[in-house]
Amino acid sequence: MKLRPYCQNYIPKLLDLLNDLDRNTYEFIPWTQDDLREELEQASSVRLAVGQHGDIVGLAYLRQEWWSETIGLYLQPGPERELTGHALLDAVEPATKTGRLTILIDPIDQGLLALFGARGYTTVSTSYHMIADLSRPRPTPGVTEGYLVRSLKADEEEQLIRLANDAYRLDRLQPGILAKWSAEDPIFDMECVSRGGIWRHPNRGGGRSLRSGIQQALPRPSRLSWTGGHPASSPREGPG
Repeated sequence: MKLRPYCQNYIPKLLDLLNDLDRNTYEFIPWTQDDLREELEQASSVRLAVGQHGDIVGLAYLRQEWWSETIGLYLQPGPERELTGHALLDAVEPATKTGRLTILIDPIDQGLLALFGARGYTTVSTSYHMIADLSRPRPTPGVTEGYLVRSLKADEEEQLIRLANDAYRLDRLQPGILAKWSAEDPIFDMECVSRGGIWRHPNRGGGRSLRSGIQQALPRPSRLSWTGGHPASSPREGPG
């Protein structure tokens, strides 16, 4: 196994790898070549693990999302999976720009949890992912007297951005966000955004689609993190 820098010629093989690994996840949305190309071109560091026959057996990359600097790690199953994972992380972790990296891991993958735990990552949060059936009318929740819930108007984008950024205490939304959402989701319209709340389906940071399905509680992915300098010389210990 050898590590290689990313180039666009690898996109078809990477597409097969990522879709094969994601296929049985609870919220599988197939990658397209355009999606994957954009994801990796916006990454600050990318490394591939290539097997002796030229097949790609792993991918790791760093990327700045609105909530944190994150790691994407994809590993082909097999006896060399752990070794490949450590080699890829050794290659990309030193390129961190913030000194803190996070990754969201499904707790079903105990091997991946163990790999990051061995490197000093600690769990900083967990979350439930919920799905609701949108094929029938939903009960209308009560509204506090004196308040009105309605759809956002086209000329209220600036207020929406200010509200969201104040709530998250960072610049999560930027001007042009409504046009961006419309371009990403063909079914998106202004009815999807209400004054008093924003519902966006979280998907790889961008929300490429809105989903429906049966209402259920899904496994809780664990968000792991380390904080520090160069991973080879300083402890990786996330906040509690």
